[in-house]
Amino acid sequence: MPRTLALLLLLGLAATARADGDHHAVLGIGTQVVREPGWVFRLQQSLDMERSDPDHSTPLFGFRSGLDIYSAGGHWGYSLPVGFYLGGRAGNVRSTIGGGAGLLAIDGRAGDFGFGIAPYVGTTIEIAMGKAIVVVEGRVTREVLGDADDYTLWNVIVMFGRRRER
Repeated sequence: MPRTLALLLLLGLAATARADGDHHAVLGIGTQVVREPGWVFRLQQSLDMERSDPDHSTPLFGFRSGLDIYSAGGHWGYSLPVGFYLGGRAGNVRSTIGGGAGLLAIDGRAGDFGFGIAPYVGTTIEIAMGKAIVVVEGRVTREVLGDADDYTLWNVIVMFGRRRER
């Protein structure tokens, strides 16, 4: 499993180095639930593998990477999520579904720390307005930790950012 994830990560990073598609970076804050509500802060960038035409409906495929920092239900921590997405674009509206893994996931609670990986699945609705973009994302993450109990995070986040079409 770790070798497979490492291979997917390397393929994704290598592919984005030659990607010819649209790019956007977003920053946002939202709500997250473990057993009790909390918050999540996310800095994320997305890169489409191909150019998409805003005048036509087009399929999307690309990669995302970022930083998550959270506190919810007595848990706090961070991870570096890396993943892929597929979806579609119609005019200035995009919708995607995807997944990946939060690398270097660290979780703390009541003086106990855990280190591991955080696989996730999520979906987005994205609306572009000129150079600006608004992204609403729902994500479910399973924190798989070596030295602490595993648990599931549910979050909804609103992010704002800048996009660049090529």
